[in-house]
Amino acid sequence: MLTAMPDIIMEVNQDKIYTWANQAGLDFFGKDVIGREASFYFEGEQETYQQVEKLFKGDENVIYVESWQRRKDGEKRLLAWWCKVLKDTEGNVTGSLSTARDITERRQAEEALRESQARLQQIADTIEDAFWITDWFNHRTFFASPAYEKIWGRSLASLYERADAWAEAIHPDDRQRAWERFLQLDQGDIYDEEYRIIRPDGTIRWIRDRGYPIRDENGQVYRVAGIAQDITERKRADEALQESEERYRQLYNDAPVGYHEIDTDGCITRVNQTELDMLGYSVEEMMGRHVWEFIEEEELCRQSVETKLAGRIPPGRSFERTFKRKDGTTFSALIEDRLLQDQQGRILGIRSTIEDITERKLVEEEKEQMQVQLLQAQKLESVGVMAGGIAHDFNNLLTVITGNTQMLRKLLDLNPKQATMLKDVETAAFHAADMTRALQTFSRPTKPQTRQTNTNDLIEEVYRLLRRVMPATIDFQLDLTKSPCVIAVDPGQVQQVLVNLCVNARDAMPEGGRLEIQSRLVGSNILRKRGKVVADKGSYVQIRVADNGCGMDPATLERIFDPFFTTKPRDRGTGLGLAMVYKIMEAHRGIIDVHSKAGKGTQFDIFFPASKTELMDEKQESLPEAKGHERILVVDDEEMVTSLLKAVLEGRGYDVAIANHPEKAIELVSSSHEPFHLAIVDYSMPTMTGSQCLSEIQGIAPYTKAILVSGYGLDTDKIEQDYQVLYKPFDMSLMAMTIRKVLDGK
Repeated sequence: MLTAMPDIIMEVNQDKIYTWANQAGLDFFGKDVIGREASFYFEGEQETYQQVEKLFKGDENVIYVESWQRRKDGEKRLLAWWCKVLKDTEGNVTGSLSTARDITERRQAEEALRESQARLQQIADTIEDAFWITDWFNHRTFFASPAYEKIWGRSLASLYERADAWAEAIHPDDRQRAWERFLQLDQGDIYDEEYRIIRPDGTIRWIRDRGYPIRDENGQVYRVAGIAQDITERKRADEALQESEERYRQLYNDAPVGYHEIDTDGCITRVNQTELDMLGYSVEEMMGRHVWEFIEEEELCRQSVETKLAGRIPPGRSFERTFKRKDGTTFSALIEDRLLQDQQGRILGIRSTIEDITERKLVEEEKEQMQVQLLQAQKLESVGVMAGGIAHDFNNLLTVITGNTQMLRKLLDLNPKQATMLKDVETAAFHAADMTRALQTFSRPTKPQTRQTNTNDLIEEVYRLLRRVMPATIDFQLDLTKSPCVIAVDPGQVQQVLVNLCVNARDAMPEGGRLEIQSRLVGSNILRKRGKVVADKGSYVQIRVADNGCGMDPATLERIFDPFFTTKPRDRGTGLGLAMVYKIMEAHRGIIDVHSKAGKGTQFDIFFPASKTELMDEKQESLPEAKGHERILVVDDEEMVTSLLKAVLEGRGYDVAIANHPEKAIELVSSSHEPFHLAIVDYSMPTMTGSQCLSEIQGIAPYTKAILVSGYGLDTDKIEQDYQVLYKPFDMSLMAMTIRKVLDGK
């Protein structure tokens, strides 16, 4: 039986000489092994003798030794020996019986495995990624590289101890997905998933985990080997890149200008959302089409693009083109382009920016129009300044005319016809004064100088003035109420309003038509029904100026009161008329309402609170006689005015001194032994204003009372002192009453 065993069996005597061998031993060592000492077959220095020596001293334990032996063919082999002592019946050691097995291949495999494990450990210890091996059946990790601790922030021991330690570290939002994908690994070839983990310190890291199944001979997965990589920085870089790309897309698509790129054939290869919105096309409708297909100047654009792509004209200059929208409308655009080139300078295409300049061109046109209007307004201002100067001088003349006329009526014994003639002169002079006041309002708008006025008289005077200048093709009519229509207004300014409205109506009927002015007494409820805010709940006087001319569309109607806005040709209007109308109505706290339709005519309604004060009968003497004895100083640069006032006042008992320039007046006050009780001073004089002159006079004689006289519509807010003001021309009786009131301190 021992002979047939596959393992080597050898027997040695006390001298360690082989005395017997089974067939396996003879096959290994050769048939000449019997009689040879065991050490004869040793390879290299060995301690086998020392290890088995105790057998020969009687030790009955089996001793295991490994020894390199020389096979009969001379090859060095590693044998594993199990040695047992042999004794005779008396217990004396006679030798040793040993069983040997060739373990050369196994040892080589083990050493290879150890080397492989060592290399694996070296790799696992040095790589930054975590290498892991898991038992598929219980999902327990039995190997992980040290990088796990660095990435996860947890110990390897905790990973080995608990099967669910890996899953617990995964972010709750990613855990289910990652775990389900891992469980599907046996259905595929690889597990590849990205998920987040939460480290013990609360920080979050991104992991890319790849697992590879290890299958048995039946193809069943029994282990999974994998590698987990920390991709946090890459994720951050990707997110930053995506954010940057998104910002770029937003900037590109939301840019305030259109943007497109074309290739060397002139076809659009890229276009932003702004340009798509400008033109009304989708990106699919524009991509691949020639850029000149979207431009009104198509042939010119094509030639220009082809020339630039050929490199014959350098791009970069801004130029204008007219773009065509999808709906057929067009708009002006400013284009600026640049060449697209590769590193060798070869032209790849053109990139262009497109700016819609429609609004800019409208602004430029309006600016140009306003400059023309401003120039016209400056001309009008010059005319107005001149008109104001003329009005001032004219009022001085009217003061002389009305004053002397009133004196003649009192001094002369006139027959009725002569008295009527002088009265007509006086009335005409006062009408001229109203016209002059209107001229002053035009030249230098001031606060209205209101007085109780008959509305119908105002309208009839405007009618008489305009009837002569209206074309014969215009049927100009009045429709005036018989009810009392008294309003507290500045007659000259209200007449100016009516003149402006009538002139506009005339211009709206170049081929002729009907123009009508109406007056009515209405209740405040009429205004409230029209949506107007009414402060006075009483009655209102309504004046309507209506025509059946060309009318206005809503857009024009919305802007009619804007300064410099006009629909008339440049040589026929400045756009100031209705702006002045609005300003005058605002100054009177009146209400203006407009109704108009294109082709249907226009109707202006202006409303003034009706006055409850009755007008004084013109046949009645306007003011009683007012006399006195005080000393009065009259200062005016117009000699006819000072002479008139001296005569009128001396006729009423006053002691009067006159001065025709301010310096003379100041000298008179300084040198006079008796004080002046009152100084009547013209506001507008060559060297100083009337208020400055009065300030000098009152600095010398503080108790001197004062009256300012002006041929202008004086803005009393700009006068430092609160002076009584008389406007030329004035009624002599009114002047006398005013003097008396000032002297009496009333």
